[in-house]
Amino acid sequence: MIHVIGDHEKRAFIGSKIQAVIDTIVDHYNLIAHQLTAPGRYAPVLMRTDEGEVLAGDWADGFFGAISLNLGEWAPLLAQKQTGDPIMAILLHCTKPEMIQMISTAFPKPPEAILKDAWRTLPFAVEGIYAHCQPMRFNPGAPANDA
Repeated sequence: MIHVIGDHEKRAFIGSKIQAVIDTIVDHYNLIAHQLTAPGRYAPVLMRTDEGEVLAGDWADGFFGAISLNLGEWAPLLAQKQTGDPIMAILLHCTKPEMIQMISTAFPKPPEAILKDAWRTLPFAVEGIYAHCQPMRFNPGAPANDA
């Protein structure tokens, strides 16, 4: 949790607002992790316009914000096709100017029709990343668990 909330965890006392926030984050994480153990159950919470258009930008920006906390650890996943493609499928939805610029220089702009329904790939991308990283989570000797 130190990567998410910093030193606040050390100052959290049972019954405090800080502890309530930590518990909420952990509960939400555990719910997502549980859903990812059964393929096809996970679906990100995405905003929609009154006309029904799906807006995945805020969700993708949150994903980018999370991986930005330790981007160096994500570099090997970005370098592998099996995980790099799903991560890029998520990052294509980002609305942050630095991501838009980076992606537009790496990839030609796809047709608007493709992007319109690209949000449908998000659950599969998350499931693919989860499945690829699962052995590391359950291996105490994995480099990611040295911290």
